Amino acid sequence: MKRFCALLLCLALAAPPALAAPADAWPDWAEEALSWGREVSISQELLRVPEEAVTRGMAAQLLYEAAGRPAVAEECPFSDVSGAYADAVVWAASQGYLTGVGDGIYEPSRPVTRQEFAAILWRRAGSPAAAAQGLNQFQDAAAVAEWARVPVLWSLQAGVMAGQGAGLLAPGGTITVAEALVMLERAHSLPDVAQLRADLEALTASHRPIGSQGEADAVQYLRERFEEMGYTVTLQPYTDSQGRTGHNVIAVRAADAPDADILVLSAHHDSVPTAYGANDNASGAAALLYAAEALKDVDTDTELRLISFTDEENGKNGSRAYTASLTEEERARMVGNIQFDMLGGLGSDSTLVCTMDGEANWVSDLLQKKNPELTRDAETASDHASLQLAGVPSVLLMQDGQGYLYHSAADTADQLDLYAIAEAAETAAAAAAEVCGAETASYQELAREQGEGYTYRQTRQNVIYFSSSKADTEAYIGAAGELADTW
Repeated sequence: MKRFCALLLCLALAAPPALAAPADAWPDWAEEALSWGREVSISQELLRVPEEAVTRGMAAQLLYEAAGRPAVAEECPFSDVSGAYADAVVWAASQGYLTGVGDGIYEPSRPVTRQEFAAILWRRAGSPAAAAQGLNQFQDAAAVAEWARVPVLWSLQAGVMAGQGAGLLAPGGTITVAEALVMLERAHSLPDVAQLRADLEALTASHRPIGSQGEADAVQYLRERFEEMGYTVTLQPYTDSQGRTGHNVIAVRAADAPDADILVLSAHHDSVPTAYGANDNASGAAALLYAAEALKDVDTDTELRLISFTDEENGKNGSRAYTASLTEEERARMVGNIQFDMLGGLGSDSTLVCTMDGEANWVSDLLQKKNPELTRDAETASDHASLQLAGVPSVLLMQDGQGYLYHSAADTADQLDLYAIAEAAETAAAAAAEVCGAETASYQELAREQGEGYTYRQTRQNVIYFSSSKADTEAYIGAAGELADTW
């Protein structure tokens, strides 16, 4: 009998250990976040339970593990926290991401709501400002707590948070591990927009019509920013028919070869006289600076010209003066133009890549390759029209629609979606970096094929009314012409 029991014991010891309970299957929509979670070493204890509701302790642990488990020296300030989540809670509280509930209590086992997690990620991002509108699309917008409005608005505008379908946001609902990891991964991937915000605030300090002190201040600011990045900067003056003078700001990274391709990235920095012009078009000028920063050290055999034009608002006059000044040799080398104008405004939720006639060219194709979410459209109302009519394949990156604040006094920097501006600039910079690569062939032959002989093409999107004067028509198109007849 003893020998039989001993045999049973040996068999038990030799048998493989019992398998751990299988992990819950991750939903398909969270697969990217799961891959990121594995990369940053989120613990299996959390990754095994994607459908479990996140508690305050788990929220601290997610943040702590995503940060690389920093060393913790402080004593825990909460009497109800010990064990597994102690280091995470102490660290998250020391960073200001989480707080207690009063009387030295943290409540680590209490579930976190969606708006609470949005607020945690908002504080983690530095408590950025957010445009005041954006909740009206949800039927339960009134359920967002007052303290959570800015964090929730920021989370929505940054793409960190989304609705739950059927027009609902469910701000007070619980959040699962999978949902929290998706939000954390998106927040972690956001670009740093601190400099973009500073550029916008500086450029919108005053109104900037041509000839104004505000326009002169913007020119000086742009010049200094480009020079700080190492670009060679020149100012090109333009004086209008009323004697008002403004300047085009031209920043250049030269190429070694004298016959190198020239790629132009551009915007305009002037505004209408009655507006601070954050959306139209400090947003484009700030995007140009953002792209310039990304390209300042890229290896290039292509000459980069980053140009901020004056007096776009009165008929693309700054860009028309610039193209008129080009030599034939420069025109032959100029292969493409990407213009930034009106990005990230309220009332818009996507970005367009526009050509003058809505047809593709090599620049629009490359941008859509870098960002497949871009939709192609037709638009003539910006400085890309001047370069296209000078024989340079050109596109405009702009928001879909004029938005709520077009040319109004309320068009201020705090009403813009900085992440939409950054995304457009990053797309353009990625395309430009590919063009600059030594392995990329010259675009001069293709550019001449697509640019030479280009004439203005009337479309349904671009209406010129019968009563328009010659000057108005020239301003709309962006090129000089002859009046053929009058009625």
